[in-house]
Amino acid sequence: MFSKIELPAATIRFLTLACYFLPFVFYFSTCVDGVTKSAFNKADAIKHEKEKVLVEKQNIFQTAANEVIDHLTFKDTATSFTSETMLILENLGDNWYLYPTFTSISAIGVAFILENPFAKIVISLSALFSLVTFLLWRFLDRKKIAVYVIGSNLFFVLVFFVTCLVINATLLYGAYALLFLLLIQLFSEIQKRKKINSNFEVISPN
Repeated sequence: MFSKIELPAATIRFLTLACYFLPFVFYFSTCVDGVTKSAFNKADAIKHEKEKVLVEKQNIFQTAANEVIDHLTFKDTATSFTSETMLILENLGDNWYLYPTFTSISAIGVAFILENPFAKIVISLSALFSLVTFLLWRFLDRKKIAVYVIGSNLFFVLVFFVTCLVINATLLYGAYALLFLLLIQLFSEIQKRKKINSNFEVISPN
């Protein structure tokens, strides 16, 4: 099946790199009473949003009571109330290049944001191996170690998948695309090595 793929190997390696910037893991950040809570699956995101609504309802009642008291004591709270409201309605962060969509983080974002150090290390190693494969392919191919580098990269991605399953983080299409492209690279490299070895045996029979 993989032998029939027409895409050049360099294009596949480039697309593999691009996967690290696609939506990789579900992510939604909610500010609950001044505390930022991160969710890496929809269930936790909904839970945090419900908690936020409950807290904001309580704050609205408390703010209304304070405004009545301030009004009775001849204090003007309009400015402070507006500032507080603006703080609640602020956006989630400044590094938007880590967020491909409103409810996701890229693999690069995972390396900085995901609340699991092991998963961060694994996906960082995968990104490093993909970069090395893309930039130093001729060297790896000449040394006949490309298949080992790709295989190691695939291992890192599989470990990341298992880790996300354990910590209940939802994987998105960028992660699956990366896995698929690494499989294509690995099978293509294995087939190429088999072909080279068979040609060598034909040229140099025992």
